[in-house]
Amino acid sequence: MDVMVFRSFCARIGELSVAELRELRAALVELDAQVEVRGRIDARGARLRQCLHCGTQGPRPWGQTRTGLKRFRCAACGRTFSSATGTAVARVRLVDKFAAVVADMVSGSVPGSCRVLAARLGVGRMTIRTWRMRVLAALEGVGAPGLYGIVEADETLVHESRKGSRE
Repeated sequence: MDVMVFRSFCARIGELSVAELRELRAALVELDAQVEVRGRIDARGARLRQCLHCGTQGPRPWGQTRTGLKRFRCAACGRTFSSATGTAVARVRLVDKFAAVVADMVSGSVPGSCRVLAARLGVGRMTIRTWRMRVLAALEGVGAPGLYGIVEADETLVHESRKGSRE
């Protein structure tokens, strides 16, 4: 944006109505979330020292993805990759909303339902479910390897229907 246009816009902010100010605030908060999440993902790209496909040292910068993430190209194998390749965020276009889903999952309270979260973020409920499955797949193997020791179950009631049984 041109500096003069920006300064003119800043000078005229006082003329905006309350509804327009709220809309501007919401747009700025959403943009801030997008920039923060993309910055975190690109920080991983800055640490990449080898190709994610063949392991050759020194990938070269190769433009950007359509979501604004940095791309790299390997001189040896010729394949391109971004800083999100091989992670749960790979091929996700709405990374800021994906981050909101992850934050909902790891928050101290009970995660919201897919429908409620989808309505809040403005995406489909199946998209939320797919993103949650990606996060769970990425977390596979993290934590305790399994249960061990003595496990007791008391007064477990299992309902069994024998309707239609020929026994």
